[in-house]
Amino acid sequence: MRLGITGHRGLPAETEQLVRRALQEEVARHGPDLVGVSCIADGPDAWFAELVLEAGGRLEVVVPAEKYREGLPEEHHPTYDRLTQQAADIHRTGMVESDSQAHMAGSEILVGVVDELVAV
Repeated sequence: MRLGITGHRGLPAETEQLVRRALQEEVARHGPDLVGVSCIADGPDAWFAELVLEAGGRLEVVVPAEKYREGLPEEHHPTYDRLTQQAADIHRTGMVESDSQAHMAGSEILVGVVDELVAV
């Protein structure tokens, strides 16, 4: 099973707890054969990626643009870097600027390689 995620960043703490629990249940439902696909932005994208790896699944990362990481909060960079290093595969759009066009291209790649999508 190839499962992708798309999620909102900056969720309130109460919502974060609920989302983390729901993501954990979803990942557990699929077991270690799960391939998780994520852009690993801060928030649900990264939480999902971490849960996939903790469950023994395989992580694939979609990078919307070369400058994508620069647009993420600095405190998220270590997590982003670690998850990128742990990825079994990385899908790149080939775009440089991290703008809405690049994000749409990244989303199209993600949707194109998964069987199901979790939206937060």
